[in-house]
Amino acid sequence: MSTDSALRLLMPSLDELESVLSNLLNAPVRGDRLRKGEVMPDGYLAGLYHDQDDILRAIIQVDFAFALDCGARLSMIPVGVVEETKASGQLTETMTANVHEILNIFGLLFNEQRPGAPRVRLVALVGANELPDEARELLGHPKVQGIDARISWKGIDARGFLSVRMLPFDPRG
Repeated sequence: MSTDSALRLLMPSLDELESVLSNLLNAPVRGDRLRKGEVMPDGYLAGLYHDQDDILRAIIQVDFAFALDCGARLSMIPVGVVEETKASGQLTETMTANVHEILNIFGLLFNEQRPGAPRVRLVALVGANELPDEARELLGHPKVQGIDARISWKGIDARGFLSVRMLPFDPRG
């Protein structure tokens, strides 16, 4: 096995993201890749994932609709609270903590289950407009891989967006 493949992270598939989210929320979730030319809405929250050497290797950004719906569904927050939160444009502490937990679990999808494989962990949940310089560098890296998806719940008009970006190899070379 080459050194490069030994240091490789896995890119989660859309099916894996759907399955994990469906299981967490106990609701059927559908993910659709954005079509060419379709614009991803501005992110609201971003999960930053570091490897065992504390190097940023992945970012998952979600928009406000995703954060609101998923954050509310995980704790079964009442509709009235969800409507108030939507109107305010600011998630409650519980909703933010729930999004953190969802993104923490998503982080496991980057990790291959073999001895010596690199591992990443969620180290921070930040506002998407507060990305540190290292995150902006990762997003602009020529070898970054990614998925942009629209997430919907079967039978419900609520939609959210999710963007996954990762460097499969250690950026230091």
